Amino acid sequence: SPTVAERAASAALLLPTSTRPLQIATFNMLCPAYKRTEVLSAREAEFEERWRPRLQRELAFIRDEVCAGADVCGLQELWFSHGVADELRAALEPDFELVTARRTGHKEDGLCIAVRRGRFRIEGERRVELSPVGYRICLMLHVVDQSFGGDGVPFIVCNTHLSFPHSDYDQQHQAQQVQTLVTAAEAFAAERKLGAAAMLVMGDFNAEVTDPVCSLFLRQGFDVAEPIPDDSGARRFVSHSNHRGEHIGVDHVFVRSGGAGGRAAGLAVRGWHMLPRELTTTRWPESFDMSDHRPVAAQLALTRDPPPPLPRRG
Repeated sequence: SPTVAERAASAALLLPTSTRPLQIATFNMLCPAYKRTEVLSAREAEFEERWRPRLQRELAFIRDEVCAGADVCGLQELWFSHGVADELRAALEPDFELVTARRTGHKEDGLCIAVRRGRFRIEGERRVELSPVGYRICLMLHVVDQSFGGDGVPFIVCNTHLSFPHSDYDQQHQAQQVQTLVTAAEAFAAERKLGAAAMLVMGDFNAEVTDPVCSLFLRQGFDVAEPIPDDSGARRFVSHSNHRGEHIGVDHVFVRSGGAGGRAAGLAVRGWHMLPRELTTTRWPESFDMSDHRPVAAQLALTRDPPPPLPRRG
């Protein structure tokens, strides 16, 4: 069967010369400081004999499968302790350039965006505090795709991890985080003199696409990568097995094309899958134990000149 690189090359032949395929992956690593154990109130971080072998397997999985077919990869719950962030950097370099951001409030975890060297140039970065409650942040990059030649094609990449919806108040809080993210990303693009830039927003949103929180993105002109609908028209998938025993799809990739003129770019969804590919997407596979999330991957098309904007949903 064809390799990831061969499939990408075949897809590129079907695209106009002003368009490039763009492979995205997002994965919540499950920080040992938060992973529950059978010992009351204890977390995995207290037992090195548990967290170290799990993270070693997970880092190899990220290197060999999650990032192997990706151009841009976003990670959540990266542990900023015991040199784990350095081990991740060593695993992915020299193929990727990594930017990380630790959460505030003495939290032990944070975010990472990895972009493939040779194709992309990072021209700016920003960590945005989405809320002091829960210390939620977003990591933003101004990236230029150099494969187009000339000055390249710029766009904004965002990676985030929203609050868990413990209550109705938390859902309202999630909505505030989304609006803060979009407003901050637009301001970041303006400061970088990109105008209405194309945007990619990925991460763990702790909400399904049909939830009001995700609808905020759709109402502001974003599209979302989703599985092909089943016979009933549903697009359900399971990417997370949470501490309540719920199996839900909360890991997403949202895209929005830029405005017309200047160095604006278009972003369009062309495909979606989960990793490992051989496992089912509609229920939680008990054999997957590296994290309580599974990686979600999206196939996008990046275009030098943006298509007409999507109609706003909702």
